[in-house]
Amino acid sequence: LFQDPVFDPKSGNVVRCKMHDVVHDLARALSSNDVTQQVQHLPLLDYERRRSSLEAGNNLRTLLSSYNLTKFENFSNNMIKYLRALSLGGIRIEELPDSIGELKHLRYLHIPGIKSLPVGLVKLCNLQTLRIEDHS
Repeated sequence: LFQDPVFDPKSGNVVRCKMHDVVHDLARALSSNDVTQQVQHLPLLDYERRRSSLEAGNNLRTLLSSYNLTKFENFSNNMIKYLRALSLGGIRIEELPDSIGELKHLRYLHIPGIKSLPVGLVKLCNLQTLRIEDHS
């Protein structure tokens, strides 16, 4: 299935390999909707494609997004109500909805380039780290 594996000299684990196109397409097809109740940490590279599968699970704790968003949707749905870390680094998000205050468990929030902070931010009683960077 895999070609030219590169192993980590210390652990012996495969760190990189090649995959035949057919195997890659099959793996993507099988995993396209495979976000279950068990997934807790998810790098989100293709928001629109993954959104429906995210709504199926509600144990998500970490969401890392580099998807090209300028506005994030409502935070009140079940897919992210237990979120503890939200990093929107690498994207140009300009505003967040006030419903961000409903993420009661959120401890870490990274929102570079945001133009104004939402009022709901004051409701984040567990927030420990707020990273805001000016990219202008």
